[in-house]
Amino acid sequence: MADRFSTLAAGSELPVDAASELRERGFVVLRGAVASDRMERLADAYTAAVASATGHDVRIGSTSTRVSDFVNRGPEFDDLYVFPPLLEACCRVIGRPFKLSSLQARTLRPRTPAEELHVDVRRDSAAPDLLVDISPGIRSIQPPGRYRAQQARAASEGASTLR
Repeated sequence: MADRFSTLAAGSELPVDAASELRERGFVVLRGAVASDRMERLADAYTAAVASATGHDVRIGSTSTRVSDFVNRGPEFDDLYVFPPLLEACCRVIGRPFKLSSLQARTLRPRTPAEELHVDVRRDSAAPDLLVDISPGIRSIQPPGRYRAQQARAASEGASTLR
C-alpha cells in the first residue's frame, strides 16, 4: 500500500492551480470526474441504487436521505472514487497511506437550511478530517468548517451528493 501511496503522491494528475487552491483555501473543486456523455447514465444509476436500497443501508433524516455502500452498488460509481486528481489531492491532504472506508449517496431536500458539518475526528487529532463530496461532475476535498457555504448552496438547489 505504501508503494501505491508513493506513486499517487508523486503524480501529476492534480492541476497546479487546484493544488495551490487546496493548499491555500483548504478545499478544491475538481471537475471532469464524469464525462458529460456519461452523466445521464450516472444519474440513472444513482436514482436506481437509491430507490432499490433497503433496511440498514437507508437513513432518512430531516434534511436528507442517505444510502450507504455505494462502492458495491454498481460499476457506474467506480470512476468517482478512483479519479486520479482526487486520489492525488487525498495524498496531499492526508499525507500517508489511506483507504476508502465508505461511499454514501446523500440526497438533500430542496430549501433545507444548512447545518453544522458532522465531524468524527477533531482537526487537532492524529487522524485527518477529510470530506469528499461528490456531485455529478464535481468533487471537492474539504476540512470541516470549509463545507458550510457549499452545503447551504447545495441544499437550496436540492442537489444530490455522494459522500
